[in-house]
Amino acid sequence: MAPGIGMPSNDEAPGRVSHQLPSQAAQVSVAIEWENIMQHEPKFFRYEKVAVLLLSWDDTCDDLRTDGEVEKLATVFETRYGFEVRRRKLNNKKRAHIQMVKHLASFVNRFEDQSDSTLLIIYYAGHGWAYVPEGDELRRELRLVGGKNEQKWRREMSRSSVMWTEAEKSIIGSEADVLLIFDCCHAGLIGRRSGDPNRFETLAACTADSKTHIPGDSSFTTALIWALEKLYSEKKFFTSSDLRATIMDHPHFPKNQYPQWDQRVPGFSPIVISSSAGEIPVTMPQEQAASRAANASYIDIRMHFDDDDDKNEKTMDVARLLQSLSQENRLPARRIDFLGKNTVWSSNQWRAVATLGTHWLEYTLRRKRRRLSSLETENL
Repeated sequence: MAPGIGMPSNDEAPGRVSHQLPSQAAQVSVAIEWENIMQHEPKFFRYEKVAVLLLSWDDTCDDLRTDGEVEKLATVFETRYGFEVRRRKLNNKKRAHIQMVKHLASFVNRFEDQSDSTLLIIYYAGHGWAYVPEGDELRRELRLVGGKNEQKWRREMSRSSVMWTEAEKSIIGSEADVLLIFDCCHAGLIGRRSGDPNRFETLAACTADSKTHIPGDSSFTTALIWALEKLYSEKKFFTSSDLRATIMDHPHFPKNQYPQWDQRVPGFSPIVISSSAGEIPVTMPQEQAASRAANASYIDIRMHFDDDDDKNEKTMDVARLLQSLSQENRLPARRIDFLGKNTVWSSNQWRAVATLGTHWLEYTLRRKRRRLSSLETENL
């Protein structure tokens, strides 16, 4: 390396964090507590049409036996909320991925243009695997799988599995708002990715690095059905974020499981769900909300504490202070979101960046020396 040029040591690295990054479940737990303190008020508008697509596997692939819970969920959506429900089952007679794309495209085509205000709810129950593409170990994708027999799955990969990141392209850009609800392991992988011009939200049974329970008293879908019944009897309308919080209140829902709620485009108010008979206040048209989200600006600020704040006491103190300033109109921000804790830089991350920078600098200097050597040879 040339004299006078060097990379900073670990102590000089900006934002150095000496401890390990929290798990995704821990991050979601802090985000839930943050939202409870902030109490963001959604801007409501009423959907003229709500349609639900329930996706699962048929008996040849459904070793989890999800059919009973899915049928109960369909009944709640139809009889309580008055939503139009479509059930579709995947099988291994034809490629499941093609079946999924067909079901999604047909569903969107059937319902998205029936009115100016439509919500599409897409639910999935079954196995979910965290798939790491070959040659790209830093990226994980959600693969939906029929049956848990790994050897059988390897032989029939093209028939009994769906790569969700590819399949969901059938609904990206829909004129309707979209809410994905996935009950499978590693469901958090459906979360925040590329943006979408309309409201596009995801409610996952667990975080990307976690597993969920099989059908039964402690399953996510059982808690989802219970939450929908409870909210129906107690409220005329509620947000998708409220639904997540109520699911966690189910008496048998695991206390160490954190359903993950995400928005593809930050800035939209959460999706509002109501029964067909319910009346909700209309304060912001869909077009106005979309325009405001598209024109919004953001500031990301990092706060440094002197200790690890393992119990999140300082983090919640910050939330309460910001919420108070916002209520008193002393803070010109419409919404204050929690993006993560210790997620910007860790010592290992900085070391990786420093190493990459060193290699790049050495490569650049070698090229420069070769060019100079070539010029000197030409001048001889």
